[in-house]
Amino acid sequence: MAVCHIIGNGPSAKYFNGWPGDIFGCNIPHFDLPYQATAAIDIEIPYWIKQTGYVPNYPILCPETVYDHVQEHNLPGIWLPVLPLSTNTGAALGAYLADQYEEIHLWGVDSLWRLGTVNSVTDTHHRAYPVRAATSGVLWRINWAENVAPKTNVICHMPRGAICETPLAGVTYSRTDMPDDPPTPLDKPALVAKQEDEYKWVTEFIVEEDGAKLSIHYGDAERIKARRKEIKYQNTSPEQNTTS
Repeated sequence: MAVCHIIGNGPSAKYFNGWPGDIFGCNIPHFDLPYQATAAIDIEIPYWIKQTGYVPNYPILCPETVYDHVQEHNLPGIWLPVLPLSTNTGAALGAYLADQYEEIHLWGVDSLWRLGTVNSVTDTHHRAYPVRAATSGVLWRINWAENVAPKTNVICHMPRGAICETPLAGVTYSRTDMPDDPPTPLDKPALVAKQEDEYKWVTEFIVEEDGAKLSIHYGDAERIKARRKEIKYQNTSPEQNTTS
């Protein structure tokens, strides 16, 4: 039977116990494992790779929109445009793998069993505009329920003793002990992402490395330039008073 593991970035990912099967990561994986590939749907990821120089030595699966942007701006990494559009990286990856594997094990995909989970790429920072919808977790779960669970056997691992607050139909929940030899964390720059939404395509990353915090701004230069002109015009143009 074809088996794979999706290693998410939730706290329970450290419960992965090395069971046989192909291993796939999400975004920039946290652990040193023999990944077949990782997946990314957020445009921040290729820019973080470029800025830090931390380029995965395995393919990065992505939607065509991200792939086109990466190619246009010559961003580093081995990018493959095979993922469907989605609001959740793990669900997009699961939908792609569901046709290839009879069993998908989830580790660190905590949004499928507990409330209050966050997006490891965009929710670690202040995001002023647009405001992140409070229902984002619901959208993630809809993606899993509609696009993954009906196609294959999905086993979501959670710590033994934890309460499954949000069980999802079609997903099997497995309470798992912490392994004697948990996965080793990767030695890579830490990432705290901050979205400067005033300019939309401008992103600031605060990279923590060797105790130093480096604040970097970058993005699509032409979009930034056009957006700055638009905002400047809006701020300086007199109001049109049509009342008499």
